Amino acid sequence: MEPSKSLSTIQQELLEQIEEADINYREFKVRRGGQTTKEAPNLIPFGEERRIVGCLCHEEGHHISYLLLYRGLPKRCRCGHWFKLVDFTEYEAARDRYWKKIQDEPENKKLMDDLDSAESELQRLLEESKSMTPKSPGSNEMLDKLSIQWNKYKNAYHLIRKKIDEACVTDIR
Repeated sequence: MEPSKSLSTIQQELLEQIEEADINYREFKVRRGGQTTKEAPNLIPFGEERRIVGCLCHEEGHHISYLLLYRGLPKRCRCGHWFKLVDFTEYEAARDRYWKKIQDEPENKKLMDDLDSAESELQRLLEESKSMTPKSPGSNEMLDKLSIQWNKYKNAYHLIRKKIDEACVTDIR
């Protein structure tokens, strides 16, 4: 039997919320990059073979230089910044390498501890709620507890992803 078929209604709703929280790589993002080279360019994740990106050559200026990138080929802007279009797998691998470098910093360790404790508590509550239905005694309280833990988990995960996203793009290689 498929695991999602054996879930209670509460667990099914929670699973649907998790699936809706997907990451959208197509949204417009401004990323600040530091010094780059051909060997260590700014990585741009995209699922197609080519993409147009804009380079804000100078922060105080309003001019944007547009570049047509092809997957796997580093390209240099007139201002000296390097860019490379990569697939999502390569980009996520670079993000993972970056996280592994900074995960032991005290602030990041606390985020991981928060994520782990929220996940453990969620698992415990999910196990406890397996036989519940919406009309079971205590189901509303259980749903509240699940919601609180889910929000703690989601917030810790969001802060970790945000920390990686806000990192200088050139650190993610």
